[in-house]
This record gives sequence, C-alpha cells and structure tokens, in this order.
Amino acid sequence: MNSPLSHKTRSRVRKSLAASLVALVATAPWASAAVLWSTTFTEPPYTVGETVVGKQGWVLTNSTTGDAQDASLVSHANAANGTALQIRSSATSGSIRRTWISNTFEKVAGNQVAVTLSAAYQWTGSSVNGVGISFTEDDSNSPVILNFTATEGLSFNGTYADLASNVILPVAQMVQNQFYTFKFVFDFEEHTFSLTVEGAATPFSVEGVGFRNGKAQTMTGIETLKFNNNRGDYIQYYVDSVSVTAVPEASSLAMLGVGGIFLLGGVLRHQRRHGCQQG
Repeated sequence: MNSPLSHKTRSRVRKSLAASLVALVATAPWASAAVLWSTTFTEPPYTVGETVVGKQGWVLTNSTTGDAQDASLVSHANAANGTALQIRSSATSGSIRRTWISNTFEKVAGNQVAVTLSAAYQWTGSSVNGVGISFTEDDSNSPVILNFTATEGLSFNGTYADLASNVILPVAQMVQNQFYTFKFVFDFEEHTFSLTVEGAATPFSVEGVGFRNGKAQTMTGIETLKFNNNRGDYIQYYVDSVSVTAVPEASSLAMLGVGGIFLLGGVLRHQRRHGCQQG
C-alpha cells in the first residue's frame, strides 16, 4: 500500500523545487537583460591622450566638427576606473565651438531598452548653447535629449507632454567634475521613458514620460548613441561608462513562474500517488 509523504518530506521537496525554479529564472537567457553594447573606456584599443574616433565604432558625425582629438581618452580623478572620454571642441563654427561623435549598435527586437551612462561636467562663464546626449533610430529621431548649459544646468531638450518642467538638475545644485549616473528605460510599445539620476544631492526620478514630441512618437527602437558639444569654449564633459541592454519582457518572466508552479504541483501529486511502499 502506498503511504502519503510526511509533512517534513513534502517541505523538503517544495524547497528543493523552489530553489531549482529560482536558478532557472536566473540562468534563462531570455529572462535576463542582454547587453547590446557597453564600454568603460578602460580596455584596448583606448589609450589615454588619444582620440576614441575610429575605435570600437566611434565616428565624427557633424560637418562642422573639429579635430578628432576633441573626443579623447583622459585621466580623471573622479572617474570610476580613473579614465574617461573627454568631449571638448577646438574648432569654431561662427561663435560655436562644436564636436559631435556617435556610436551605432544593434537595434534590439523587443519593447524595452535600458541605457545607463555616467557623465561629469566642467564649465566656465555662461552660454545658452550647451552639450547634449541623445539616442536615435535611423540617425534622426530621439525619444529624449539630455542637455546641459552653463546657465541652466541639466534639462530635457524639446517638448514632452507629461513633464511639468524640463529641469533635471539646476546648475546651482551641480558639482563640477562630479560624475552623475543616468539610468534610462525606453518603452517602444507605450512610447514612454523613465529616468533616474544618481549622485545628485537632490534625487531625481521620472516614470512614464511620453517620448519627445514629433517623429519620436513612432520610433521602434534605438541604434545610435550621440554625444555633442556645441560650446567647447565654455563647457567640457566626460563620460566614463555606457551600457545599452535589452530589458526582458515581464510576460516572459510571468510565464516561467506559472510554469514552475504547475511543475511543483505536479511533482507533489506524483509523490502522493507513488509514495514509499510499506512492507
């Protein structure tokens, strides 16, 4: 005659299966964020004192840009790894000193993409022109543009229907040469983004903000990261890390969890039916 499993045995089975399920979730390739492109500007071919243009996909992208040396790797005491990309400008276009560089990566097939980058700013004097960071599709539209000027500080460039103010960090609250970490998540199904800024005395976070008005409302992904400095005579800025990842869909994780619950229940039913034989 079959006898049911004891409470202690059933508890051990449940714990074992739960641990296996956690391990499965953690190791499933489609359940973890897939890195599309990243750099910390520490590994070769990057060398302090040399331009990053022509290395790991970096290119100059503006017709009035200056020398490639204006986008170079430099030593920086506040950078996480001691080095950072410096974006300055020695060329002059009218009254503007301008350098734009970009890097293109694979556009992910999916709804959400996360971009994390760390940047520091240094400025003298004041100017309404500034520096920007954008993320584009087909080298044109950007769901958001992060802008810095020596008069206003950090802000969103453009029009966003869900924002009461475009200001992120006023210049009076910023510390020169301190690195701030920007964590974006773009949702290309809802056409919204979230942003968290770390390193500021006053925390900043927004969620569910509609993409920048215009053609960005029809974007299906991002494939290019752009850094520009439109006022190199006033501002220099530094980037010490960039990471672009595909975010796993919540539905995939939910399906895995449901499957695990059915698996656990099935095993326990099987054990009750085919328990240990008594002599």
